[in-house]
Amino acid sequence: MIIKELKFVCIDFWSRAVFKDNYGNYFGNVDVLFDGTDDLSKVTEKVNEQNMQYFGKDIDGDPMGTKIKPECIKIVKEFSND
Repeated sequence: MIIKELKFVCIDFWSRAVFKDNYGNYFGNVDVLFDGTDDLSKVTEKVNEQNMQYFGKDIDGDPMGTKIKPECIKIVKEFSND
């Protein structure tokens, strides 16, 4: 099974936590919102692999709504190949 690593990028304009894989795809959750000062530790208290959606290739775009299988992703501080 291939596991994509997702790295926290930012809190976007809509107050969503945004993550990115190392292929330029963006992910996040539209149900849990944050203020702009939250960091990875605060975000991962409420958002995890169980509730990620595919946002697409554009950080500010509308989410595609595709749920991601939690066993196929892992939230990381840094990519393992960094």
